[in-house]
Amino acid sequence: MKTIRHLYSKALRWVLGTLGVTSIAFVFQACYAPYYGDDFDRCINGEVRSAQTHEPIKGIRITGNQQPGYEETDSTGAFHIHLPISRDYTLRIEDLTDSSTPYLPKDTTIADSLYNGEKIIIYLDQE
Repeated sequence: MKTIRHLYSKALRWVLGTLGVTSIAFVFQACYAPYYGDDFDRCINGEVRSAQTHEPIKGIRITGNQQPGYEETDSTGAFHIHLPISRDYTLRIEDLTDSSTPYLPKDTTIADSLYNGEKIIIYLDQE
């Protein structure tokens, strides 16, 4: 039993020494990472602003078409979310900040046939 463990350990050291961890990670990503190409996804570009002040809002979560991932707006209120090609994209906009007067959640639907990659601006109301 000890010789099998010794051979396994020796083989593993040879693989890691020859290829390196970075090479193995690259091969794993190339084989198993999802492909996001122009034919398979749509990037929705937008900005979230306050309906009252028209100022950008940081820390707003954007989810789309009930996909598991999400994007969060940056300090300029901007976001970029990639979604699988669909007829319509339903964006769910939710406030993640700990503000005393949070912004109300909002759903926005965008038709794929009408979206040409331009930046959309979404205005949120506060409670």
